Amino acid sequence: MERCDFSSISTCLKNQISESNQMNQPDFLYELFEDFMNDPINEDFSMDNGLICRWITGQAKISPKITSYYAKPSNQKKLATTIQRNLLPLMADCNMVIQDIYTLFIQDDTISDTKKQELVSLYKPSDSRLLFLAKVLSFGMERQFIKRDTRNQKLIAGGVLSPIVLELPELEKASLLKPMQSNTENSTPIFSIWNTPVIYIKIL
Repeated sequence: MERCDFSSISTCLKNQISESNQMNQPDFLYELFEDFMNDPINEDFSMDNGLICRWITGQAKISPKITSYYAKPSNQKKLATTIQRNLLPLMADCNMVIQDIYTLFIQDDTISDTKKQELVSLYKPSDSRLLFLAKVLSFGMERQFIKRDTRNQKLIAGGVLSPIVLELPELEKASLLKPMQSNTENSTPIFSIWNTPVIYIKIL
């Protein structure tokens, strides 16, 4: 199952932006972190394009300055407003992205039940869902960093690899991605779905 962290959350947000409104990764983060970038205390802060890519693909932990800024509840409220103003209008279905991030959060079994109960209480009332989103994003930045496999993360970002497949060991993954090898000459494939094995039925 996909881990709920800054990489997965930001990828989910960016992927929901409609094709006509797509932007590069630096522009996306400038829109997302507008309050941080406009705060006078951060006037000397600059975001390196290469580093931004590594943040989004899970190759590097996001800057602790950004993390500490959004750890404050008052700034989380600002983040919720900024997401509503800068990002949601660019999405074809803004409700879906909040639902997808809720599912990502609730299905991550590495998150404590206490934390889940704390944040899920904000998801249920529709008028606090953006605050839920902002707090989950802040949580994703704060939690222990685990580096991603860059090849797999790029496939997820492109929507061509299921996160569930990534949890399997390499040998099991290889066996899933190729059809059964035993005596397929007299067999007929029943179906083949992307990222699932071809299933054969023997014709007698």
